[in-house]
Amino acid sequence: MSTRSFLGSVLTFSLVAPSLVLAWACSQSPSSGGDDGIAHATAAEELQGSWQSNCRDAEKFGLTESSKLEVTGTSAVQVTSASSTGSCGTTAVVITQNARFSAGSANGQGRALDITVTAVKVKPLTETGVGILNLAAFCGITDWQAGVERDVTGSTGGRSCFPQLPKTFYDIFSVDEGKLFFGKGDNSSQATRPQTIDKARSFTRS
Repeated sequence: MSTRSFLGSVLTFSLVAPSLVLAWACSQSPSSGGDDGIAHATAAEELQGSWQSNCRDAEKFGLTESSKLEVTGTSAVQVTSASSTGSCGTTAVVITQNARFSAGSANGQGRALDITVTAVKVKPLTETGVGILNLAAFCGITDWQAGVERDVTGSTGGRSCFPQLPKTFYDIFSVDEGKLFFGKGDNSSQATRPQTIDKARSFTRS
């Protein structure tokens, strides 16, 4: 669910080169039994439910974006809406990501979170969104149409598309006063797992 458009964490994709969507999901199973198993279960429980992110700059084409995150059990769906009108107004493109995750023990300023993104779909809603995707030949597609969702999972890893899926991100998270935060920094490997929380990007229970 980088940074991040999910689950924030925040895993990050872009409309021209991987980075507009906060990526999410996990590969490891929580420990069973003992205090550590209880801690993992409690951490996973904190993530359950519906979360809505704040609005932020997408850093491409002057777009802004926000994400809705749905967490059930160890599965998550993140829907990111990119707007071309500023302040997350009219949505130009919607990106839906499916992921699975595992919440772990305390790590840095939060708890470890391994997220494995397994599928991604893209749908332009306006002619501006269509133009952006077609101009970039996003995921190898040049005939994007408004209102038509395309499953691009099989095209990931190619030029102007998302990283090859499935892909695991190694993040941290924290829930503080009803807000969900993810780590700040490189979450592409266990060795580079973030140690600090990104307070600029937050999700609120919805």
